[in-house]
Amino acid sequence: MAKLRIQNYRSIRDTGEVRVEPLQALVGENNSGKSNCLRALQCFLTSGAGGMDVEHFNDPALPCLIECEFSGLGEDEARRLRPYLLGDKVILRKELRIHVDEAKGRASVKSEYHGYQAEPRDPWLSLSKIEEEHGNRPKWIEIIAEKGLPDYFYSEPGKANKTSYRAGLERYLQENDVDYDEPELGNTQALGIPQNLLSSLPELYLLPAITDYSDEIDRRSSSTVFRRLMADLSDRIISTDPRHQELENALNTVRALLNRGAEEGAPERLEALSGVEDSLRDVMMKLMPSVESVRLEVQVEPPKDIFSRGVAIRIDDGKLTDVLDKGHGMQRSVVFSLLQMLIDTSRQNGGAASRPIILAIEEPELYIHPHSQRLIFRVLREFAGVGEDDAEAAGSDQVIYTTHSSAFIEVWNYQRKGGNLYLIPSRL
Repeated sequence: MAKLRIQNYRSIRDTGEVRVEPLQALVGENNSGKSNCLRALQCFLTSGAGGMDVEHFNDPALPCLIECEFSGLGEDEARRLRPYLLGDKVILRKELRIHVDEAKGRASVKSEYHGYQAEPRDPWLSLSKIEEEHGNRPKWIEIIAEKGLPDYFYSEPGKANKTSYRAGLERYLQENDVDYDEPELGNTQALGIPQNLLSSLPELYLLPAITDYSDEIDRRSSSTVFRRLMADLSDRIISTDPRHQELENALNTVRALLNRGAEEGAPERLEALSGVEDSLRDVMMKLMPSVESVRLEVQVEPPKDIFSRGVAIRIDDGKLTDVLDKGHGMQRSVVFSLLQMLIDTSRQNGGAASRPIILAIEEPELYIHPHSQRLIFRVLREFAGVGEDDAEAAGSDQVIYTTHSSAFIEVWNYQRKGGNLYLIPSRL
């Protein structure tokens, strides 16, 4: 991400255009809007309302606008986003508005993404151009035959419709280099389904200024930074282990022992569970005569979900205890360590081909000794691919953080390329 602008979000009226470097510090007084900048970015990179509620609008009568510019795209990204490139960059805006349902008397937040979009130059590569030329009911099968298009444009042999043509067109544009018209700012939602859009953008990890690590490992939530990190790390690390298949086989065995309909060759289900079903059915039939049968289905989670929900960490720093029994500094260091592991494994197992990561942190200095703050700052620099000589290493990961500590600020970089300091006015 190269630039950011936020309007009408929480305490923010308008940030103006903010340049974003690989390592970006947001500095300002308390209650000046630093944390809201990070939350707005999270809102932008999350589908739907992105956690925004009606009371989060600075002025409820106006839309909230969050605009981001992405540059330095990899070859695969540039190909996938070719229709939306403005030169060598992508500019996208998320618009959020308050929608009032008069019938129900409720207000909710609706969102849309908008961006510069270009249509393929050849008319047969654009649904809108085809319909403009042939009307609302084109003969899709004739167009496929005339242009000699692949079989995946057909819904079934010898048949085609708008849905199958659209699906075939999406694949064709991904696999072939085609010429496009000049991009124009679209009035309709960009890139189709928002989830498809988000899968092409960086993944955000927001580490809030928590006061207790236990908030992060709450087993009722799978969306905290700690839980997401454990899931990602297990998925990337365990899947490379030569014995990974043993774990999959063991879980399949457990599924077969607990559920009906196991695959051929799998162990038979435990008889006691069938007895439970029969007993439950008999009792329910007395209450609800229409009940004919009852079936228990036990969910056995895959390894990724097991690690995201069921992992506790014990640390020996002279005494082996759960991390919840350690100090806040140790608790937060655990999350920083997991983040470092994530980027290391990402680079080892794919490097530039991996989805870029934006690490957003509120006050990384919290609970950390001043000497350790400098060590953590070095970790953040490495994460962002910034060396001690300010030469940027290969990679597109970024760190954006708020801070009150001089240990995380490089004032000497402010006025030159690579500068990482952005001063937040007292009121944005």
